[in-house]
Amino acid sequence: MMPARHRFLLWTLRVLICLAVVTAAGPSPAEQDAAAKLYEAGMRVPPMQFFVASGADDACGKDCNRWIAAEGRITPDTVAGLERLLDRMGSEKLPIFFHSPGGLGYQGMALGRLLRQRGLTVGVGATVPAHCAWPILDLCLKIAREHPDIDAKIQSTGAFCNSACVYALVGGITRVVEWHVVLRVHSAYYPEQTGQSEAARRRFERVVQSYLAEMGIGPGLFKMIAATKYESPTYLTRSEMLEFRIISPESAKSG
Repeated sequence: MMPARHRFLLWTLRVLICLAVVTAAGPSPAEQDAAAKLYEAGMRVPPMQFFVASGADDACGKDCNRWIAAEGRITPDTVAGLERLLDRMGSEKLPIFFHSPGGLGYQGMALGRLLRQRGLTVGVGATVPAHCAWPILDLCLKIAREHPDIDAKIQSTGAFCNSACVYALVGGITRVVEWHVVLRVHSAYYPEQTGQSEAARRRFERVVQSYLAEMGIGPGLFKMIAATKYESPTYLTRSEMLEFRIISPESAKSG
C-alpha cells in the first residue's frame, strides 16, 4: 500500500493551493470573517484531540521540529486526555499548539493550570500537512489528524483560539501568538435568566478573574470578557494582547 505521505502528495497535485496574503497588521478582514464563521459552528467541532506532530527544522520554533497538536473543542474529557499523553511522553517536554473554538470554561482553566504545572510553551496554530494552506484548511486538519506521521507544519493564518481556549493559552510559561492568529473572548453563556443562573454566572466570573490574575494576565482582559455578550465575541487586537500581557513586548515585535 502506498505510504500516507505519498498518497497525500499525489492528492495535492489535483488541488489548487491558493496561499493567503500575508499582511503586517494581523488577520485580514477576510481571515477574521472566515474565523467568525468557524466560531459560529464551534459546537459542531469534534472534542479536542491531541497528537504529536513533526516537521522541518525550526517548524515549531528555534531548534524545534516536534510539537503537540491540540485540535477541537474543550470538553469534560480534555484535561485527562492531555494528561495521558504527557504521562506517556515521560520527561520529553514539547510545545503545544491549539486550534480551537473554545468549549467549557472551567475545563479551559483546568487545562491552563496543567500546562503551567508542566512548564510548557503554548501557542496557537493549526497543525496541517506541509503542503496545505488556508483555503483548504478543514481538509488539511482532517488529514493531519488521521495521519499524524505525515510531514507537518504549524499554520497561523486562519488559526484561532477562542473562549475557553484563551484560558488554556494563558497557562503557558511562554506563549507563541503569531500575527495572523485570531483570539476571541466573550462572557459565559447561561440560557435561563433566573436567580440561580445569575448566581452561577457571578460565581464563574469570580473564578475567571482570580484565574487570570494567577496566570499574570492584566485585569483588562477580564473586563473585556465580562463586558462582551456571548452572542457577539470580540476579537483581540495585537496591542490588546500586549496590554493584557498575553504576549511579551519581544514577541509583539517578532510575532
